[in-house]
Amino acid sequence: MDLAIDEVGCRSLNECISTISGKQKITLLESIAEDAVFLSNDRYRNYVVQQAMMYGHDNVAVKILFSLCGHFTQLSQEKWGSHVVEKCRQGNETLCLDLVKDLEPHLPELQRNAGGKQVVNIIISDLEIHFQRLAVNAN
Repeated sequence: MDLAIDEVGCRSLNECISTISGKQKITLLESIAEDAVFLSNDRYRNYVVQQAMMYGHDNVAVKILFSLCGHFTQLSQEKWGSHVVEKCRQGNETLCLDLVKDLEPHLPELQRNAGGKQVVNIIISDLEIHFQRLAVNAN
């Protein structure tokens, strides 16, 4: 991730993510997943993680989620990191539930922080939708 040192480098990485394919893309996305914690809490680098989640397959999102596991509370409280946490919750419902499990013990702490509060409110909204779907399917 030597390229992700400034705005220009991050824009270049994002361009690569959206244009390359095959083994090169897989290698790049796996490297981003491994460095997700480092990349997530920066003004420009967080967009690289978000782009990887958007243009990668589900397994990339899962790898990023596992890399970030244990860091969600801290990231939720940081301006740039909270954007990545919000993107993580946009994956499948199982990933969102794993994210909730990671954040749940820290809800009071998150509610005292603007970024954390936003993440919690979005996740609560997602969970309400999830439970509404379950209720409709049960009937």
